[in-house]
Amino acid sequence: MDRYTQFIESGLFNLRARLGQSKSSCSFSLDQDLTKKTFGPPWLLLEFQQPDGSQSNTQRLKCCWNQDGEIVNCTPELLKGKSRYRFLTIEGTRESKEVEVSASQASYELSPPGTSAQHDNLTILVRSRHSSQEPLLRTRCVELSGNGHIRSGTWNGGTDFCDSS
Repeated sequence: MDRYTQFIESGLFNLRARLGQSKSSCSFSLDQDLTKKTFGPPWLLLEFQQPDGSQSNTQRLKCCWNQDGEIVNCTPELLKGKSRYRFLTIEGTRESKEVEVSASQASYELSPPGTSAQHDNLTILVRSRHSSQEPLLRTRCVELSGNGHIRSGTWNGGTDFCDSS
């Protein structure tokens, strides 16, 4: 759980830095079913690599602009030889098979230099797949605030707070 939480935090830092360099924005369109405190596998929310090894063709991360000035999913033509935008640098790991994830909201926009026009934080929760059998296992969280600050910690479900202390 902790390693996967670190993968998410690191991936968001990399995404924010890349947006700052390219002076671009990203629109997150996350799985609606996993944004109501319901958990599911990482490949449904954050990872593009599917369990069979194929790459998903989802619209969950749009970071390119078309000729009409609309933010769209990046195509090879729009990327012009650059690598694809991602939530995570490393996908399909052993750790990803042992966790479930959830998000606080289905949509979020990250603008350069890594800030958001939204006031609500995007909180991604990570828990063990075995948490129902082991109630003492804690849920971890990664929070992306409107000012672009990224932090991770332990989720306090009683107060809906990501405690990074």
